[in-house]
Amino acid sequence: MLGEVGDDVAAGEILARLDDESIRIELDVNAAKLDRAQAAILQARAQIADATVAQEEAMSSLARGRKLREKGVAAADSLERLTYAASRAATTLDIQRQNLSLAEADQTILSTERREIENRRMQTLVRAPVAGRILSRSAKVGALVESGSTELFSIAEAGEIEVAAEVPQMDFLKIPAGAAATLAVPGLETPLHGVVRLLEPAMQATGRNGRLRLAITTDAGKPLPTGAFARGEVEVERHGAVLLPTSAVETNDGQAVIQIVENGVVASRAATIGMRSGDLVEIVSGVRDGETIVLKAGNFLADGDRIRPVMTANDSRTLSEPPLKLALDGRP
Repeated sequence: MLGEVGDDVAAGEILARLDDESIRIELDVNAAKLDRAQAAILQARAQIADATVAQEEAMSSLARGRKLREKGVAAADSLERLTYAASRAATTLDIQRQNLSLAEADQTILSTERREIENRRMQTLVRAPVAGRILSRSAKVGALVESGSTELFSIAEAGEIEVAAEVPQMDFLKIPAGAAATLAVPGLETPLHGVVRLLEPAMQATGRNGRLRLAITTDAGKPLPTGAFARGEVEVERHGAVLLPTSAVETNDGQAVIQIVENGVVASRAATIGMRSGDLVEIVSGVRDGETIVLKAGNFLADGDRIRPVMTANDSRTLSEPPLKLALDGRP
């Protein structure tokens, strides 16, 4: 066992070795058979050399016999014996060549079997399919491993992790894929940033919460343990608008009203309310950036009252400072 939880590994790096005793025995048997096949090839080649010489001698004797027969010196039965010997020598040469082909074919088969055995032996080496960090290890020394069994190692590719978060249904439906997120992890001084990678299509049966997955886009500076809890915010929308404290907005018969101060005179103006973020409310229409607003004690003022306003520091801001966010809970 070479790979441990938390190790950073390269693609192809050996993490564990399975027992290969039976495969090594097969390799030894195959090696002996290959040696035997090689010996058979050498023997067949030697026999071919002998058969070639014998055939040449038989053909030479036949040629001499035919000349003598033509001169009437040799008998007919002697020429027949020479012809038979030449034919037998040619047949023997053909047989030895076939034996060589059979021996070479056996060697090819055994070589193919050896490659298959070596391939099975290579499969006893458990290698990392990608570069990354080992998150978990179920492999144990001495344990039996079968094809299709539980994964032996879990690796985060390139060391990347993601956060599985839960969001209430009302807020979940507002979150778009790719939205920016900020996460606070206990033990880390600086927050992490990420994006919404996936919105799961099914709500949880209990609690009716939606689940989403966040891809972390910043380096935490240290390996984050899986299963750790995190709390964060997802930015669901960003656009330019005027924000006012909720204390500056009154409601009359369901209509939002804001008191404006022009030349020291109070005047009420109907306004359209948009999103809310904490104690701030978005003003879609009714107020322009830069106007003077009554922030507090508006119930004590009426239209036409002359006042001397006390200015506060930058209480009117745009929605981009800060954006509207939704809270979420999750774990890497």
